[in-house]
Amino acid sequence: MGAGKSTVGRIVASNLDMDFVDLDGLIATNAGKSISAMFSDEGENEFRKLEQEALRKELAGTGKVISCGGGIVLDEKNIRLLRERSLVFWLLIEESEVIARLANNNDRPLLKGRDFLQEVRQLMAERRDKYMRAAHEVIEVDRLEPRAIAEEITIRWKRFRSTSRERNTGFM
Repeated sequence: MGAGKSTVGRIVASNLDMDFVDLDGLIATNAGKSISAMFSDEGENEFRKLEQEALRKELAGTGKVISCGGGIVLDEKNIRLLRERSLVFWLLIEESEVIARLANNNDRPLLKGRDFLQEVRQLMAERRDKYMRAAHEVIEVDRLEPRAIAEEITIRWKRFRSTSRERNTGFM
């Protein structure tokens, strides 16, 4: 949530000559509406079903960098899929940095119509342990530029690939 997954993912994909998939963007394109509109029209549960279907489909192949929405870890099945079929990088970001980055973003459905600060804190607290369980690697991204983050991920990916079978790269 607000860690720069899509921006960093595009750079990593370019560095590794892989395809880039923004899972939320893919879902929105397939549905013909924004994620916020999907949450409003169909509800979070329906979105999460579509999210899991899209994740399963994208993880069926290899050679992709996949940027997942922050809520991907809310379902244990997704955590298992990510751990088994990809190398997952958690872009760890401090709460204060998330708040600064998202303060003027109106396209976050879980933050609409609520106390923004309280909701960010609650979402981060609820998801932290799940992110830890899903992640193979943790990258602290506070005050780092996207290119520096992408370079660190690229280095770690190449190290991993030298000793393991082919997998996708995932970001949370």
